[in-house]
Order: sequence, then structure tokens, then C-alpha cells
Amino acid sequence: MCLSNSDENTSKIVERAIVSGYNLINAAEIYSNEVSTGIGIKNGLESAGLNRDDIFITSKVWQNPRFQPQSSKFKIRLFRAIPDSLAG
Repeated sequence: MCLSNSDENTSKIVERAIVSGYNLINAAEIYSNEVSTGIGIKNGLESAGLNRDDIFITSKVWQNPRFQPQSSKFKIRLFRAIPDSLAG
């Protein structure tokens, strides 16, 4: 996977935040940095010796033309994201 400079910065910032003691990561699909945030979370947990249960991850569902609540694509993403997040 190739990350842009901005994505690389995001993953490093999220990792450093977790290592520094932050235990809440707030995200949203509209930020378009889900992958880099996930990498930062994974690396931060490993670097700090923490588990997924040690932090909170919140997100927001926007009213977005690409992902209208009535669309099947939106429902699939939402219903996959919830158990994936809870599974750690």
C-alpha cells in the first residue's frame, strides 16, 4: 500500500497520540483518511503495548450523496464497520 505524504503524516500523528496517552480517536468518512488513521491506530497500539480495548474510536455518518442511508452501499459499509470495530 502506498500512502501519500498527508496520509503518512496522519498515521504518524495518530500513532504518536496513542503512545502519548490519548485514548480517544475521532474520525469520519468525510475526512478521507480512514486507512491512514487505521494504520496509525494499529502502530500506536503496538508501540504503546496496548490493546484495542484500551482506546475509544468514534466516527460520524454524514449526509453524503455517495452514501445515502437508503442506499445498499451505505448499509453494507455501515454494518461491516460496526462489528469490525468492536472485534478489535
